[in-house]
Amino acid sequence: AEDFQDPDEHHRHVSHLFGLFPGHTINLEKTPDLCKAVDYSLIKRGLLQEL
Repeated sequence: AEDFQDPDEHHRHVSHLFGLFPGHTINLEKTPDLCKAVDYSLIKRGLLQEL
């Protein structure tokens, strides 16, 4: 398998985060690794600043 290179990493589509909102399956208490992935995804898209 090869990594996928997104030609437009700042695309606003965030449906892959449905488990976070409006869903509730991604949360800091039960899925901290997925929360880190959410942060990474939003940072790569320019929607969140890295701390």
